[in-house]
Amino acid sequence: MKKTFHIILSAFILAAGLSSCGKGKEDAVFKGGNCIAVAEVSASEGMLSVLVDTDGSWRLDCDAQWLSFDVKGGSGRQAFTIRYDSNTPDVINLKSARTAKIAISLDGPRVSDTLLFVQRGFLGGGSGASVKPDERIKLEFDSAAITEGTFICCSSDTLADDSALRSWIQSQGADAFVIDGVVEGSLPGGSIAISGCNFEGLSADEEYLAFKAAVDATVNSSFDSGAQWILAGQMYHLSSMQTGYPSTPSWYPADAKGSAFRSDRYAWQNNLYDAVWMARRDYVSTWTDADSHSYCADYVYVSSAVLGAVSSIEVVDAPVSGMTHKAIVIKLKY
Repeated sequence: MKKTFHIILSAFILAAGLSSCGKGKEDAVFKGGNCIAVAEVSASEGMLSVLVDTDGSWRLDCDAQWLSFDVKGGSGRQAFTIRYDSNTPDVINLKSARTAKIAISLDGPRVSDTLLFVQRGFLGGGSGASVKPDERIKLEFDSAAITEGTFICCSSDTLADDSALRSWIQSQGADAFVIDGVVEGSLPGGSIAISGCNFEGLSADEEYLAFKAAVDATVNSSFDSGAQWILAGQMYHLSSMQTGYPSTPSWYPADAKGSAFRSDRYAWQNNLYDAVWMARRDYVSTWTDADSHSYCADYVYVSSAVLGAVSSIEVVDAPVSGMTHKAIVIKLKY
């Protein structure tokens, strides 16, 4: 009888009582079998259900402390649950994707095959492994663990050719976008809320009050530690995180406690991260004013829940007539 493993990739409510994994296991158990499947999950903590279908007894081993199981093994058709810890980055540690090996061993013939388990981080990375089908064991993925989406922030000061800009956005495969503060579309599943803003023409004091109101409105209505939220658009304040780099302009203020950075400070105080800076860790300009001062005038702030889903960020010159700002293209997996 062929041995079949059904991998059900879905999110479950976290629960306690799972046994730890990866303590003192021998590498031989991981090297003995083929990699017959790769399971990929988001950076947030969660659980994954796996249905084992076989006519014999089996046991589990793994090589990672950040994984744990609810059972050590089973017999015949039986499920087990993998719990994985959070790999969500923060301002100090961006964190890379990480990989673990889960060996499912049949006690009769004493053979093992490996399920490669990949958890995303803010920095890229993956398994890099080729999957080798096996005659004894098959892994069937019943549903996708990762949802992919593309978000684009475009600020044009209303000077760009609108139809050409929308055509370019469509060519990038955008699911959702912001043009001059107006949000259109939605990310797959609608699980990430997007707010747009356009503070063009406001004084520094007016912009701060407008930005503060935008943050407060969301915080007071729906924001909590697990909220998934993007705030993007034209914001002409400065980022305290972009000081001190060789590429930072000489005119750029250096006092992080100064009034020029109060909007940026307010974002960080409310669990919002400057996503472009998090990706580049440098001074990144998106707009140049009449006095040739180059600003990061367009920001994409994301909550910590979204930060771990960001797989890439590009600041690009959209090939559209009249564009005065660079577009920000963000790809997410969550």
